[in-house]
Parts: sequence; C-alpha cells; structure tokens
Amino acid sequence: MAAKTIQILSPIFFFTAFLLCGFLRADAAPAQNISHPHRYIVFFAQSPRIPQNVINKILNSTYFCLNIPLMPNETLSDNIGELIASGKAEISLSLQPEPIWTAVYSIYDKNAETQDMLSYFVKYNAESLKNKFKTGKFGLYLKSGALNSEMPVPLSQNKLLWVNASNLKSGRGIYKINGMPVFSVYDDMPASQNEFMKWLSAKKESVIPAVLTEKHLNSLDFMSYLIDLFDKSQYIKPASPLYITDSAKNLMINPGASVSFNGIDLNPYINEKLYSAVDALKKYRNIGKYSEASYRGAQSELLILFDYQLLSAVKAGREDAKRTFETTYDNLFRYLGFVSISESELEALRKEADPYSKNTNLYAQDTPITADISAVSNGINIASADIVRNLTVVSEGNSVRISIRFATDGWDSNVSFADIYIDMNSIDGLGSTSMLKGIKGFLESENGWEYAVRMYANRALLYRDSPDGQTLLAEFPVSNGTVNINRFIKGNPQNWAVQVIAVKTNSNINEPIDFLGKSGRPKKDILANQPFELPAIRLKKK
Repeated sequence: MAAKTIQILSPIFFFTAFLLCGFLRADAAPAQNISHPHRYIVFFAQSPRIPQNVINKILNSTYFCLNIPLMPNETLSDNIGELIASGKAEISLSLQPEPIWTAVYSIYDKNAETQDMLSYFVKYNAESLKNKFKTGKFGLYLKSGALNSEMPVPLSQNKLLWVNASNLKSGRGIYKINGMPVFSVYDDMPASQNEFMKWLSAKKESVIPAVLTEKHLNSLDFMSYLIDLFDKSQYIKPASPLYITDSAKNLMINPGASVSFNGIDLNPYINEKLYSAVDALKKYRNIGKYSEASYRGAQSELLILFDYQLLSAVKAGREDAKRTFETTYDNLFRYLGFVSISESELEALRKEADPYSKNTNLYAQDTPITADISAVSNGINIASADIVRNLTVVSEGNSVRISIRFATDGWDSNVSFADIYIDMNSIDGLGSTSMLKGIKGFLESENGWEYAVRMYANRALLYRDSPDGQTLLAEFPVSNGTVNINRFIKGNPQNWAVQVIAVKTNSNINEPIDFLGKSGRPKKDILANQPFELPAIRLKKK
C-alpha cells in the first residue's frame, strides 16, 4: 500500500484563509442589494482605458463593480458601454482642464461670484455628460484629488452627488462636508498579490475608497485575483459610490468645522500672476463696457491657469509648462483688454521668491547645484559632502561598474535605496525626466535619463526609458555599494551626466534625503518642495 503524503501548507495560505473566512466575512448578496453588510470597498478607475480581457472578467464576477471617470466629449468604447449597461460600472464626471479648487478659493472672495464662475464651468460639463448618458446621477472625479471645504457648494448646486479627495488631512473613508459626500481615497493600493492583503488588513474604515490605476487595470492576473477575492469575501464587499451615498449614509463621517485640506505651495511669482488674473476678472465685471463673451473666454483661460498638472509641472521647472502658463496668462488679459502685471513688479517678486541667489529663473527657488567631478580611467568620479559622499562610474570591457560611498562605512542604514540616473547624451527632449516610481521629482529637461538603477544594499534593478515607460531590464547583485552591469549599458561615462537620489522609506512613504552636489540652499528644503527638480552632473566639455 502506498504511503500517505502529508502536504505542508505555507503560512501565506493560512493567512489568506483566515482573512477570507473571518476578516472578510458577511452576506452573500451583491453589494448593491445588501441591506447592511459590515464594510465596503469602493473602486475608482483612474481612466476608462480597460482591456477587454479584464472587462470580461468583471462581467462574469458576482459582486465586483467600479466607478469610471468620463469627460463629456470622450469617445466611449463598446466594451466600456457593455460594462456600464451591465451595472458593473458607474460613470462619474471628469473635468478637463481640471482647476485646483483650493487655489481658486484662496484668492477669490467666498461669495456668489466665486460660485458663479465655478458653477458655470461645472454646469456646462455636467449637462453635457447628462445629455450623453441620459442620466443625472453621477459624482465628480478629480484626478488631482485637490479639494477645498467650500467646493461642495457649486457641486451640489449642479446636483453632483459626490466628489473624491486625496488631500483631506482627517484621514480616509467617506466624509460629509458642507452637505456633500466626499470619498477620501487611498491612492497607494499595491498592484501585487503578495502585498495587497497586507495593505487591506491595515485598513479599519467602514468604507475603503481606493484608486485603480492603469497599472492595476492592465494586469489581468492582478485584476482576476482582486475580483475572485471579493467574490469570496463575506465581510468586505465592493460597492458603487452611489450605493454608498444612497443606502449607507450612516457610514459617513461628519468632521464639522475641523475639516482641513492640504494645498499646493507655489512661489510668490506664480501666486502673484494668479492673483492678478483673478483680480482682472473681478474688475472687468464692474466696468461700463462689458462683454459676456470676453468674460467667459477669460474665465476659460483662468481655469487653465489653475490646472493641476500645469501648475505641478511649472513648479517642477518644466520649460514647456512655463510657456503654456505664460501664453495662457497673456491670453486672459487680451480677452479683457487689460495690461498685465509689469515685469518690474515681477522682478521684485522674483527676488522675494529666491533670496538665496541671483537666479534668473522666475519659477525656480533653488540656487544652482554644482559638484566636484573628475575624470578617472574609463570613467568619472563625483565627490559630495553629505550622506552620499562619492559616486564612481567606470566602463570595464562589456560592463559598467557603479560604486556609491556613504558617510558611514559600508551601506548607510538610513538609506533604504539609492536611485542612479544616467543621461547618455545631454540632449534636451531625449530620455525621461520623471524619476523612478515612488519619487516625486524630475531631472532638468536636458538631462532626461536613458538608464536608471535602483540600488539596494544587496541588489540593483536596472531600468530603461522606452516608449512604454520605465521598463525593468534586469537585476544584479550589489556588494559593498558596488554593482557591475553586464551587456546592457555601453559607452564612455565621461560623456554621460549622472545624478543620485538617496531615499529613506518610512511606513511605505519614500523620503528623498540626499542627492549629488552642493547648493547655497539646504538640501532638505530643496527635496521637501515636491515635486522637486535637479540637474544631472557631467564633465564640462572642453
């Protein structure tokens, strides 16, 4: 007789089974029909671009549902239409351009004129979406997540039923602010099965609003895992935003007067331009010769000035964003026939914005960053004076050796990882200026990287910029801060520009703590002003 085999189950199996049978316990009816399950998770898709194989999986699920943001003029694909028709997806209004409501309210008086400007913009878009889908029941999805406590007023006036936020200081969940349901969302949901259950088990809210990024939605394996998990769950069920606002109102948190939001910090030069643009609109309303068409045209330009992506890029110092900002600003004043703020006034503001140097860049507040770089045999050596003390990049046959030295012996225990960016040509517009995932920063436009290395104490991940984005190429071992990268990178490091960002991770939050170079301004101030922008360091051309 054959011997019996005893199968040893892994701790992960027991942990998952415990969560599914206990932590995720409850009724068996769909989320939209449950009278009172214990907890809900509400999924907000970041975009309507969802692959057909994922849509098929959602259509075949028992409980899974999500919200999909749509712009009124957006062409709707048949597969998304099928998802909406099945009741598995709910639409929300997405605005383009999307104004930073907090900034608008900070410079407008909180009066009827403010609400008039914003209400007109929201009303136009909401009516367009309503006519397209023959329904008036939807909320507003802000891609930026930037909200203010007064913003619900024009939203409720236009019969929008909810709004999301990612800058609410109080926490996550669903809140009732000035009568409007506000989903304070998690935008850090992991896209791997191994990390998801750990992330979910740490959430204690009755309603867990979470963003599904395109990375989540484009992964059939992960989406299948997620859908199957919540089909089996008996305690946490997926629900649509409208189900929560209609049938689970008792789960809303009312913070009262204590509600507060994080805003975007801009330098005085940008702020003054925004102030002067709004002030021009106010003055125009009071002049004798008033043109409604000119006023509405100027309002449209103002909303573009407050666009979240535009101001974030301006703050980061991107040249294309600066040009767009300046052109939009000038167009606003042309609509109204006014003269914009004088350059002498702006020069005074520049000095106030940047007291550290005579920097002529009105947008940036940082002094020039320099470094001690020297040529060595087949490579370069860069000395620095803080946490990262030295970087050496040397070509050795078919490989490139990269070595980092810290102020401490060996790998610095305060550094979770270091990102090394390699710009092989220093040509403006080539390569990626966005730093690797998890770091809110840019390289200057002429220093776009072709290769990047994320180095840990014992391993290094090699990335390449490609049309598909940041592509992981290979993993290499690290010994004493040194990695040898075979085959992938070729050339003479003396022609390259490089930069290093040392990062400390606390509670899944990446905090940049040092970079190569020196500046008259403290490095911690430069890195704290996110998204920050840094140059790469290269040998001077002779």
